[in-house]
Amino acid sequence: MTVSGSGIGPQNARSRTENRAERERRQMERRRRRQRRLLPLGVLSVVVIALIVWRIGGRGATTSAPPAAKPVVTTTTTRPPYVPPAVKPTIAKTAAENHLLIDFHGAFKPTGLNRTWPNQITREGIQGDEYNKWSTKETPEHRATLPFTRVLAGGGDYTPGGFANRQPSQFRTGMKPTEVQATRAGELAMFILIESPFTVACDSPEDYKDKDGKYLLGMDFLKGLPTVWDETRGLAGEVGQYVVEARRNGKNWYLAAITDRNARELPVPLKFLGKGSWKVALWEDAPDAGENAEHLVKNEKTVRPSDTLQLKLAPSGGTVAIFSPGK
Repeated sequence: MTVSGSGIGPQNARSRTENRAERERRQMERRRRRQRRLLPLGVLSVVVIALIVWRIGGRGATTSAPPAAKPVVTTTTTRPPYVPPAVKPTIAKTAAENHLLIDFHGAFKPTGLNRTWPNQITREGIQGDEYNKWSTKETPEHRATLPFTRVLAGGGDYTPGGFANRQPSQFRTGMKPTEVQATRAGELAMFILIESPFTVACDSPEDYKDKDGKYLLGMDFLKGLPTVWDETRGLAGEVGQYVVEARRNGKNWYLAAITDRNARELPVPLKFLGKGSWKVALWEDAPDAGENAEHLVKNEKTVRPSDTLQLKLAPSGGTVAIFSPGK
């Protein structure tokens, strides 16, 4: 039934729906045209930047790779433009001539470019913590898979370090700060498990402090943490289930362990350590981390290579440890 002269009959309603659909289609087409126009500009901007860098560096620059630079841990909220694959070797070469380091973001997985141009110290090409902004795919199982897959291809700018820790059943996208599906200890472990000479922490600086402005527990672990390693030992693991790994930098050993959404108790023999006694500092899941994933505890003790470390991981949890030679 329609009301005469009201203009709200079925035919008019259908016409309005069709008009709305047509407007949306046109808007989508305009957006696509803009994107097609901007892509060449993005490529051009990369080339222009490379030329500017070359000009600044001067004609006397050498083609050798730059001296090793001390990596830093920093934070970022910006995202560089897409760089086409064919342009990357040219950028790496130009940067090397001017003693610049490169971290390709928005890039595919490594293909060996850093063997020719070691100044390309890391790249993204990895499903990292930023996915937690809009997706539920950054699961504990995914994290426990990466050391067996993507990490084997080379450095991965995973951007770990989310301190809004949640269990998967509590996790929500679109939150500020961005929530992550891991305990605090499990998130710290990613700094060791994902090799990346230039390591970028994903949260804003204020998110690493409490309401009184003091750094949260866990930041003491990150302070001075190396990002390059002299030796790596895979100690235990099952793809997508759990990982235990130890890395050495100088005289110190750094251990990391994570698990999927199942709690685990893992015995870890310490025979990879050198002779003598070792001081170990451990950052572990708190007893209630299965419900309060942000809860973390720190313990210190002395161990020997003949000892076995008993790790108790909460669901989605982990452990990190630093071993220093005793006196």
